[in-house]
Amino acid sequence: MDPIRFAINKPVTISVGVILIILAGLLSVSAIPIQLTPNVDRPVISITTLWEGVSPGEIQHDVIEKQEEKLKSISGLTKMTSICQQGQGSIKLDFSIDIDKAEALIEVNEKLRQVSSYPADVDEPVGTGGARRGRSGEAVAIRAEPSGHGDSAACSKCGGLRRKPG
Repeated sequence: MDPIRFAINKPVTISVGVILIILAGLLSVSAIPIQLTPNVDRPVISITTLWEGVSPGEIQHDVIEKQEEKLKSISGLTKMTSICQQGQGSIKLDFSIDIDKAEALIEVNEKLRQVSSYPADVDEPVGTGGARRGRSGEAVAIRAEPSGHGDSAACSKCGGLRRKPG
């Protein structure tokens, strides 16, 4: 029998067959593990430098700017963010996906050793490596909050950024 003539003579049978094929397709799609936007580990290194009892402006001027000057030439660096607060300065380094985290940490430590001089009471910088999971288009937002601590003029050099408690 001709398939076209069969379809014309038996429309209900054809409709049920099409519905069964669509249902089977939907069930198989939901059962197949497909990940359209894979998780990506982006290498991130954080450097914290402690200097007890010093304003954010002093840390920015005497420590963080010197570190940033050396660190900006690291290969694969995509973003550098610094935060200053009372007694502490932090730099977060984001690297491209293809950079080896261990090699980046070694290069960061070498660059930090090249900083010419730190003030007398400054603790040696501590670097920690990690990875941020997410899609390649992920963004990090930092919110500035007013604070009654420290010198406001000096804090404006750091952008007035404070770590939110909790």
